[in-house]
Amino acid sequence: MKTICILLTLAALTACEVKLKPSSDNVDAFSETTLAGKIAGGDWVFVSGRAKPSHSTSGNYYFDFWNVHQDQPCQTFGADVDRKVLGSLPLVPGIYTIGSEASMTFSILSEGSTSVLVITSGKIQIDEVTETEVRGKLLAEFDGDNRINGLFTINLCSE
Repeated sequence: MKTICILLTLAALTACEVKLKPSSDNVDAFSETTLAGKIAGGDWVFVSGRAKPSHSTSGNYYFDFWNVHQDQPCQTFGADVDRKVLGSLPLVPGIYTIGSEASMTFSILSEGSTSVLVITSGKIQIDEVTETEVRGKLLAEFDGDNRINGLFTINLCSE
């Protein structure tokens, strides 16, 4: 009888210990400041961006985040910048895991050649979609030299 009580006690303690371990999903939280960080090892701060309907995936939108101002982001083919963030995801409020529910990349232009780093760690939260804007939060990381986190508001384009 003592053996059974000891085994049950150990099982209960083990189960409690597992519940107390921190979840890796909660390690990084969204920053409540403007989207910023590092891309290609250099400081990067979000300035403007857009969401345009995807022509390849029904219901998804292409997202572009730039560190320069664009007067007409919906008319621009792509911002002429050396470091930008590109993505594709549904335009529905919610939290999306990068890699499984949303795809995102860091695009880096250097010496006439473009490198594309596929982001596999992070999340994007769409908070609000209006007729003209998309507001949300983004946490994306490729490695220590390519990591951004914070709030964004981008233009919503019809085409």
